[in-house]
Amino acid sequence: MKCLFRYVCIGLCMGMFFLSCSPGKKRIVIDEVPVRDLSMEKLMLLLPDPISPDLYLLSDDYLLLLPYLSSTIIRVYDIHQGVLQSGRLKSSDSKAQIISDPHLYTSVSFLNPSTTAYSEYEVANGAIYLKRNTNMLIGELTPDDVVRVENDVYVAVGKYKEGLFAVINNENQMMRFFGKHPSDPKRPGYFNKEGYMALSGKNVYYISRYMGYLASFRLKDRKLTLNWEAPVLKEEQPEDRNPVEFKGIVAKEKYIYALYAGNSPTDPEHTDYSLLVVNPKGKPVAHCHLPIKIDHFVIDNQEKYMYAVYETHGECWLVRFLLPDW
Repeated sequence: MKCLFRYVCIGLCMGMFFLSCSPGKKRIVIDEVPVRDLSMEKLMLLLPDPISPDLYLLSDDYLLLLPYLSSTIIRVYDIHQGVLQSGRLKSSDSKAQIISDPHLYTSVSFLNPSTTAYSEYEVANGAIYLKRNTNMLIGELTPDDVVRVENDVYVAVGKYKEGLFAVINNENQMMRFFGKHPSDPKRPGYFNKEGYMALSGKNVYYISRYMGYLASFRLKDRKLTLNWEAPVLKEEQPEDRNPVEFKGIVAKEKYIYALYAGNSPTDPEHTDYSLLVVNPKGKPVAHCHLPIKIDHFVIDNQEKYMYAVYETHGECWLVRFLLPDW
């Protein structure tokens, strides 16, 4: 496959919306959001993986699990039957006949953690197969996350010098950069360029891994426009420690879910895992303490369940949480 970025024409458009005074500026103090416990409803399955696999939602009936750094092994979990099926995609045209419902037609796409490609999988006639791999390597830099907003338009976030976001048009091989990297006000000049994205409709939601920065953007005319931004803060912590480290973000129709690990208020050596829930306008809805360390999570389409993978004592488990009516 030809590299997506061969003969790329780079246009710079530096947006000045990050951490600036704007009509969409908000402030979320996690410790001021009402706290509730989110109990694990079901210990679903002991997985055959020594390291937590990546987890994706195919439908409300099936989960996709990709073993760590494997480009061929693929697993599908039937939620209702409680059955895990494994297969191999040895070539670009191979299929894994591991789905019990022959009438399920769906697709899922993501930045493959074992490659530099944005992988698009399709499900049809009881089989799952790789439809397309799009190379996302920009020079020598691999993006932290990628979402596809339109057929040939992608938004990538990564360690780019020109901006936080790269809007990539595959059709005419154009690329534009937007946004400034979030900075830590306590440490002037310190920037962290790691983060995660989630897509709901045309809205792109971004959470910085270490800077505690949550924002919403909309792609219009191949440009990113800020909907709102909200620094996410906790109580005052020692300057040499990160008070919040976000682990991922999921955007659904009703709510946005961000998983984070923060310093325990009672034990400085202990890390609390929590789920921050906000509505699509950035208003905080809930702050849920989790009883276990979660590595990967998804939310079903009805926003009734959260499925997660966690690793403990050399074992990996698939678990389920029942989400309340917020």
